[in-house]
Amino acid sequence: MKKIFFILLIILNIIFASFIIYNVVNIVNINATKFNKYYYIAYVYGEEVIDIETNNGYDEQGAVEIINDKKIKLDTEDVVNIEKNGTYLVKYKTKNKLYDLYRVVNVKDMVAPNIKLKGSSTININVGSKYKEPGYTVTDNYDEDIKVEVIGKVDYKKKGTYKLEYKATDSSGNTSSVTRTINVKTKLKNNNTVTKTISTEKGKDKKEEVDLKSNSNTTISMSFTNDGIYIKGYIKNGSKKYSIELCDESTCKKYGMAVKDNYYSGNMSLSGLKNGIYKLYVNDNTDKMLVINKLDTMSRINRAKIGNKLVTLSYENNNPKIMIEDFEYEYDILLDAGHGGSDTGATRGKILEKTINLMQTLYEKERYEQHGLKVKLTRDDDTYGLMMGPVDNTNVRRRSYAVGYYGVVSRYVYSNHHNSTFNKSYSGWEVLLVNQSTMSQNDVTYKIVKEWDKNYPTNENHLRIYGRNYDTDALLDKTNGQTYNIKNYYAMQRIPYELFKVITVTYEGCYISNESDYNWYMDNWKKLSEIKIKAYVEKLGKKYIPV
Repeated sequence: MKKIFFILLIILNIIFASFIIYNVVNIVNINATKFNKYYYIAYVYGEEVIDIETNNGYDEQGAVEIINDKKIKLDTEDVVNIEKNGTYLVKYKTKNKLYDLYRVVNVKDMVAPNIKLKGSSTININVGSKYKEPGYTVTDNYDEDIKVEVIGKVDYKKKGTYKLEYKATDSSGNTSSVTRTINVKTKLKNNNTVTKTISTEKGKDKKEEVDLKSNSNTTISMSFTNDGIYIKGYIKNGSKKYSIELCDESTCKKYGMAVKDNYYSGNMSLSGLKNGIYKLYVNDNTDKMLVINKLDTMSRINRAKIGNKLVTLSYENNNPKIMIEDFEYEYDILLDAGHGGSDTGATRGKILEKTINLMQTLYEKERYEQHGLKVKLTRDDDTYGLMMGPVDNTNVRRRSYAVGYYGVVSRYVYSNHHNSTFNKSYSGWEVLLVNQSTMSQNDVTYKIVKEWDKNYPTNENHLRIYGRNYDTDALLDKTNGQTYNIKNYYAMQRIPYELFKVITVTYEGCYISNESDYNWYMDNWKKLSEIKIKAYVEKLGKKYIPV
C-alpha cells in the first residue's frame, strides 16, 4: 500500500513540476500568454530607449505589470542625473522575480556653444596698420572650458578682404561659429574726399573720410515712410541740382532732392504710381545714371505696406528696384517663439526660456487654427528659426528681420518671451511695445493686460507696459498709450518697425528667476494664453471657442 502511495506522489510531483516549468517559460515572455487562467504581461510606458538633452529634465513615465487582469504600477529607485552626460539604466521592481524590466536613458549634450564676437563683425584698417584682435566670448550649457579655433589670417601689409572664422567646439562635439570680416584698405587721399559723421551704437559720433569718386550717385540710407521711401546718398558735384527718378518701362516720376555737402536727400512719395517694377536713377540734368547701392545687407529694407500697396525693394547688379503691387494679408497672426537653438534665453538651472516660449507658442497656434485663423510661426522646433525672407537675404542671420518681412503681410504680430533678473523679488508679467505705437494700434494688448491683472497674484508696481530708448537704455512708460519718436531698443521692436513699418508686441509671461512666480505661472499659463487668444480671436471677427 505504501509503495502505491509513493508511486502516486511521484506522479503528482512530476505533473506539478511540468505545470511550473510551462508557466515559467511563458511568464518571462513579454507577450501576453494564457495557461490555466494564468495571464502575465509587463511593459514600460513610452520609449524603451530615450535620448534627453543635458539639464532639460527627465519625465519618468513609469511601467506596469498585469497579472490575471490586475494592473500593478511598478516603482523604480534608479535616478537619472540630468546634469551629467551618460547612459542610465532604470530598473523597475516587478512582482515576477523571473523577469527584469528596464528603460535606457541617454543624457546627451546636443546644444552647440554660444560664441559671440567682441567688437564689430566688420573692421576696416589701413594698409600697414596692424590688426588688433578684439576677441570673443563663449558659453555652453554643459562645459565650462570650450575649445575655440580661429581659422584664417590677416595680412595687414596687403590690401584685401580677409575672413576670420571663430569655431567653438564642446566636449560632445557640438560646434558653432561666427565670422569677422577685416577690410585692409589703401588710405584715402584728401583730394576728392569729404568727411562723413557716423553715429555709433551708443550715439557717440566719429569722423570718416568718404571717396566721392567711388561713392558718387550712390544711396547710403533708405527707409520706408508713411507714403513712400526716404532716400539719402552721395553725389560727386554738390553745386548741381539733382533729382531722383523712379522709372518703369514707359514713364518716370521725378523727385527733387535737397543737396548739401555732397549729400542728396528727400522723400519719394509712391502715391498714384501704378503697379509694376521701377528702377532708381540719379539725374543731374546732364546725365541720368542708375543709383548704386552702398547699403550693407543688414540695412537693406525689403518691403512694407504703403497705403493700399505692397512695396518690395530688391536689387539687380547692386542697383535698387522697387516693385509695387496691390496689398493683401497672407496671415491673421504672426507668432514668434523667442530664442531657440543655441540661444537659450533666460535660464535658471535646467529651466530654459526657449523651451517655455516654444511650448506656449505651439499651443496658441493650435488654438488659433481651431478658430479658422491662419497663423505663421517663425520657429516650430528647437532651432533659431526663420531669417529674413526670400528677397536678398543670404547673409541676414537675425530672426527679427523675418518678423518684419512676414509681419508686413500679417494682421497682428507678437513674440512670446519670459523674464529673468538678478532681483529675485520681481514677479508677474511685462509687455514691450514699439515706442512710436499708439494705444489704438495696441488696443488688443491693453485689453489682454487688463484681464491679466485680475488673474496674476502679484501687486508689484514696477513699470509693466513700456518701450525703451536705444541710446540711453531708459524705460519709456506706455501704460496710457504714450508715444515716443525715439529709436527702439529691442531688435524685436526696432528692426520690424524701423525697416518694415511693422508694429510688434513682446509678451513676457513671468520671471523664471523667481521660483514662486515661475511655479504659479506653470500652473496657469494656459489660462493666461486663453485670455490672449480670446482677445485676438474676437478682434479678428471670430467667435471665441472655450477650451
